[in-house]
Parts: sequence; structure tokens; C-alpha cells
Amino acid sequence: MNEIENLSKRLQASIFELLGPIQATKEINYEAFNRADEVGRELTRLLKGQELLPKGALYSLDMAVGVLLNEAEYCRDKEEVLAVARALRLTYGLLLCGEAHDE
Repeated sequence: MNEIENLSKRLQASIFELLGPIQATKEINYEAFNRADEVGRELTRLLKGQELLPKGALYSLDMAVGVLLNEAEYCRDKEEVLAVARALRLTYGLLLCGEAHDE
């Protein structure tokens, strides 16, 4: 498995760990979010300017943003949930545009 595939799988796993508590207890798992954010940033760096992108990572990011936006209304800290959604949406957009967080 190459580095991009490994990072894509790690991103998907972190997002899965992030979404479980949001849906069950309406709480943010900050550890899972921090891992997802770190891996997402690394993916944007590695994939900067690339035409081919890992579908699994893109799907996971898109799904996570949708779930977070839907669940935010029911969470105690709606603004924090929305901030997490915005951060993941930024990573998604940067991947699609072939850019990285450091630009």
C-alpha cells in the first residue's frame, strides 16, 4: 500500500471515529477530528496539483460534512460542530482544486 492509500484509509477511519459520537451523544471527539485534520492536510500536500484523487477520502470528507451540518442543530455546542464541518469542507475543496493548506 502506498503512502496516499495509507493516508486515505487513516482519514476514513478518523472520520468514522468522529461521526459515531456526534450521532450518538452529540459530542465532538476532538482526538478523532485532530487526526482527520492532520491526515487531510498531509493529503492536500501530497496530492497538490494531481489529477487523480482517492475516491474513498473524498467520499468520507463529503459525507462527514453533511452529517456534521445535519447534526449541529441538535448538539450542545453547535458552533464547534459547524467549525469542524468547515475545516473538513476546506480540506475537501482544496483536494478538488489541487491545492494545499499551506498556500
